[in-house]
Amino acid sequence: PRFKVLFDVQLASIKSGAERPLFVESPNVHAVVKRYAALASSMLLLMAEYDSDDTALFKAHNFYDMMDRLWAAMCDLLLRMCNLFKDHRAGIIFLTVNYAHILASLRAADASPLPSSGPSDGSPAAALSAGSSLLGAARGASGAAASVAPQGGPQGSSGIGKTGASAIKECEDQLASCVGLYVEDQMVRRFRFMVEFVKKAEQQQKRQAGPEGQQIANFGPAQAGPILRDFASRWKASLEAMHREVVADFSHAACERELLQVQAL
Repeated sequence: PRFKVLFDVQLASIKSGAERPLFVESPNVHAVVKRYAALASSMLLLMAEYDSDDTALFKAHNFYDMMDRLWAAMCDLLLRMCNLFKDHRAGIIFLTVNYAHILASLRAADASPLPSSGPSDGSPAAALSAGSSLLGAARGASGAAASVAPQGGPQGSSGIGKTGASAIKECEDQLASCVGLYVEDQMVRRFRFMVEFVKKAEQQQKRQAGPEGQQIANFGPAQAGPILRDFASRWKASLEAMHREVVADFSHAACERELLQVQAL
């Protein structure tokens, strides 16, 4: 019951309407996100042993339902705070940096299985030893977001369990979406005509419902020629500028390498 009360307080603190008092016009990792990442990583690590439908001790699925609600509320909060930025690009950077921080924390927890405290004899000393082990594991997991975390623990390790693996996948999807938005923004600012040409051609192809590979009316080589020549003359310098921009925007974020890899593709 006490945990439920504390959880409700956490959830209420990021509900709709909390974004304006919490908003700081900075694309850095938000304090609320640091708190969430530490809490989620620690709780998933501590609950990994109960990652099943076994209800012998308690209904573990209730706990995971609560964590799902907290994750959904956090995603909503980040989106609402992103919309408060005057500069659209700054909002994208904000989302990317914060999702990268959460993902790094979850991956670090998954790579650091909870240390075994050994059999307990019920004495205060044994309880203190076990508590110290749990606290050390939780702190280690939540503090790892300052660097690029590994892609998860070895096959067969407990880590943060199946539910934690699902949380990692959801966060990876959110981060991939943010990275796509950031790279698209870079492309539009440097190659607007090419991006617009490709989008309009795709829309025209859908309207025509023709087979793939069929030439699209008004989007043939004659129309594409000037755009391709412009791209060929500027792409190297533009790509270097985009790389420098990533380093400047994400120099302390765990997603810098991923962004550079997406650009290279």
